[in-house]
Amino acid sequence: MLNMDDPISANPGHAADLLWKHQLRQEHAAAMKMIQDLENRQSLVQQKFIEMEADLFKMKSELERKIEDDTKQFTELQTQLMNLMQSQFPQVSKEEYERMIQERLRHEKDLETEHISVTQENVEKPTDIPTPVLEPEHTGPLPTNPPNPSRRVSNRPVLTAIKRPSTRQSQRDEVTTSTTASREKLPSASKAQTTTATMKTHPNNGPQPKSVSLSQKHRSMEVYVKHADGLYNSCGDLDRETEISFVNRFIRGINSQKNAKGLIEALEMAFHRSRTNSKGQVEVLCKWEDVKRALVEAGITKNIHKRQKIS
Repeated sequence: MLNMDDPISANPGHAADLLWKHQLRQEHAAAMKMIQDLENRQSLVQQKFIEMEADLFKMKSELERKIEDDTKQFTELQTQLMNLMQSQFPQVSKEEYERMIQERLRHEKDLETEHISVTQENVEKPTDIPTPVLEPEHTGPLPTNPPNPSRRVSNRPVLTAIKRPSTRQSQRDEVTTSTTASREKLPSASKAQTTTATMKTHPNNGPQPKSVSLSQKHRSMEVYVKHADGLYNSCGDLDRETEISFVNRFIRGINSQKNAKGLIEALEMAFHRSRTNSKGQVEVLCKWEDVKRALVEAGITKNIHKRQKIS
């Protein structure tokens, strides 16, 4: 029996209200715990952000200091280099020095642009492979009719069984032989197309720098420069690599090793890069006009153009 004096038994609505309040307290405690965890995480994130901001500011300060030191060092090196050039080449002015630097930078940029364009052309343009023309496999005489198996085999000797070919068969053999010979004499379509493409790709525009001979021999240095200058002008417009090859073959053709070494040093002092080829030879990456200017600045030759204008 239910005890009517018990408040829970006496009032069922009150009991349900107590259960509801108990459940609300549990949910409230869970929500408060979740809020506390989120606040702790937020504090950690803010602390981490402050530390990262401090590190970033420190890195920025170090980078600015390094840039300032590098700029100062570059200025000092530039001043030392200018003093060295003035001691070696007193006739080079500050404007000429700045012009050589700008020309050197433009020359390096042209080399990089040409290298990128050549690489893109090799990637984008596939190699043209000529399609071979199929030749007929059988160029001999036409096959004769197969023998009739019902025909009896003669018991005569082999020599007597051979018959003389008829006139029609001989004419057929002669026509086939002449056709084969004429076909062997005529070039195939693929070879003709390849030859035509080669002639169009490599026109004959006079002497090419790679085929001409550059050697001073018994000439004086001024005469050798005039000779090379005439060959250079007769070749027309040259690409970068061909002009570099022409320049270095001119340097290797100088008789005096002292003059050749002095020319290379003058070109390197003018901020022109150099490389070593597969044979171990030093090659300077510059233009022909740079070589003529370096010859005058190094005192190897006189200013030929200026002397011609005066005369």
